Formats: sequence, C-alpha cells, structure tokens
Amino acid sequence: MYVQARERQRREEEERLAREAAEAERKLKEEEEARERAAQEAAEKQLALAKLREEKAQSLGEEPEKGPNVTQVKYMMICLRLNFLLQYFYSVLDLYVRY
Repeated sequence: MYVQARERQRREEEERLAREAAEAERKLKEEEEARERAAQEAAEKQLALAKLREEKAQSLGEEPEKGPNVTQVKYMMICLRLNFLLQYFYSVLDLYVRY
C-alpha cells in the first residue's frame, strides 16, 4: 500500500509538472504571438503614416519659391511713391517755369 501511494504520488507529481510545462509553453507562445502582432501593427501604422504624409505632400504640391519679405515690399512701395511724387513735383515745376 505504501508503494502504491508513492507510485500514485509520483504520477500526480509527473502530471502536475507536465501540466505546468504545457502551461508555461502555452504562455510563451501567446507572448511571442502578442509581440509579433504588436510588431506587425506598428509596421502597418508606420506604413500608413508614411503613405498619409506622401499623399499630403503630393496634394500640397511643390513648395513655392520665397518671394521678397515684408520689409523689401514696404521699401519698394515707398520708393515707388517717392518716385511718383518727384515726377509730379517736377511736372508742376515745369508748368511754372514755362509760364
């Protein structure tokens, strides 16, 4: 009876160890699959983001060349205005000189 009890205990221990090993293997496999899914999802997300950026860049077209800045435009406007005033002044002065 003592031998049978030891034999039963040994079998139960072997079964418990086999169950624990199978459970550990299942967990490792699940973790590996989860890592693979996460890597796949990350790669798909990166690809979608790159595609979205490319589509946006294509929809915007080429970046326009830089034109003159505001200071240059103001300076040109002032010069044009002064040029106009000087022409007007000389034309009025010319009228007075003729008469």
